[in-house]
Amino acid sequence: MTTINYDPTGSGSGREQFIGGVDDLRLDPAAIANIFSGAITRWNDPALVALNPDATLSDEQISAVHRSDDSGTAKNFADYLHQNVPEIWPTEPADAYPYPGEGAQANSGVVSAVANGSSTIGYADASRVGDLSVAALQVGDEFVDYSTEAAAAIIDASPLETRENPYDLVVDVDRTSTSGVYPLLLVSYLIACEEYPDAVDSIR
Repeated sequence: MTTINYDPTGSGSGREQFIGGVDDLRLDPAAIANIFSGAITRWNDPALVALNPDATLSDEQISAVHRSDDSGTAKNFADYLHQNVPEIWPTEPADAYPYPGEGAQANSGVVSAVANGSSTIGYADASRVGDLSVAALQVGDEFVDYSTEAAAAIIDASPLETRENPYDLVVDVDRTSTSGVYPLLLVSYLIACEEYPDAVDSIR
């Protein structure tokens, strides 16, 4: 699980994983989509073994934890999967999670379920992850570990949406193949007035 901060604000939503003895799990979009849709059910699935040749993955059944409430975090998680592997994750991003599985309320509930469960994986803001390990994500031909810099880099690599109001800045996040970025993040925005009648109000 992961969170990203950028200017003005951003929140990286990353893989939170907790499997015995494996602290450096590597995942690609297809593997994540198959885990959270229920197509991959065990850690030693051939697809996961191929991504982690130096790790010993157990035969334990995977418990994938998702948000049970309407969630921008879940919507951005789905957007990441839909952009990268629409053939596996065809559902358009929505606040509600589209597949069955273990649900938990809010980021804190997901983190608690992952931390206190067995053979678990989930997604949440990086600021909530604590001591849980975070998977490296495959972007193009490389695996990218979560960092604030790698998360912020995707903002630099993504274009702005075209809006009628030139002051309405919205990032069209490209979560696909830009080298060196951590593509799983949530962008938050600030609202400010173009003009203030009082100079003091403008700096508060």
